[in-house]
Amino acid sequence: MTRSTRVAVTSPGIHPMAMWRVMATLIKAPEHYRFDVTETNIGAIPGQGLVALLDLDHAQGHLMPESGCDEWCEPDCTGDYCWEPAHYLMADFDTAYAHTDPCGCHSGGLHIRLVSALCAWLTDQGAAWCWFDESGDGWRHGPDWGSLATHSGACAQHAAIPAPPALLRKAS
Repeated sequence: MTRSTRVAVTSPGIHPMAMWRVMATLIKAPEHYRFDVTETNIGAIPGQGLVALLDLDHAQGHLMPESGCDEWCEPDCTGDYCWEPAHYLMADFDTAYAHTDPCGCHSGGLHIRLVSALCAWLTDQGAAWCWFDESGDGWRHGPDWGSLATHSGACAQHAAIPAPPALLRKAS
């Protein structure tokens, strides 16, 4: 089973490939990291042995409208899990629930670190954002980690790790 956390960029101005590069840096993807690029998506090719599988949807600079249930929803699905805010980009980090790093950080903690760092970069770019974890707490607009923190393991106290300075430079 996997844990999925999404970050929606709700303001214009972030180039999809710039955001993709930040996401890949956060998971320490090597230079030869393989991914597919389509007209509206950049997606990692599975099986590369990294801590997260990345996916980034975009509409070539256009606003994607608020949406209800999608192909992932069960027929009786209701609530925030099946709803997405209007957005320009939608990033997804997908990891194994069983993830534990050498420091004792579990999947929830890994997602907190990834989302925290990506959102710090987005904030530095002047972008508005919100994030959602499948744990059921709904869309959030800041570092209130909710249920995600209960699945973080030993790294809960390190939840608000800022992005490395190299990631915080304005995208060019």
